[in-house]
Amino acid sequence: MDQVLSIVLVLTFIAMALIASMVNYMRYESSYRRKKEELPFLNITNVFKHVKKGYAYSVDLGDSVVFIAVVEKDSKSLQLNVEPQEATSKIFK
Repeated sequence: MDQVLSIVLVLTFIAMALIASMVNYMRYESSYRRKKEELPFLNITNVFKHVKKGYAYSVDLGDSVVFIAVVEKDSKSLQLNVEPQEATSKIFK
């Protein structure tokens, strides 16, 4: 009885480990695919082409830096905010 219980517990543990590794691989695969699909939007010419139409973009570069670019439609000015920072930078073009 004790041997059967031990075998069942070991097999259950192995099955759980295999399922956990498959789920982790599927999550990694989907996030890698998502990042690969988002790469063309990080091209600077594509960003400025869409920004000129009046869109806002934000780029998160980790835990502490966020770039936000905003352009109004039919306007020549570009406003760039970098946060968090003591004084927000603004660039007008």
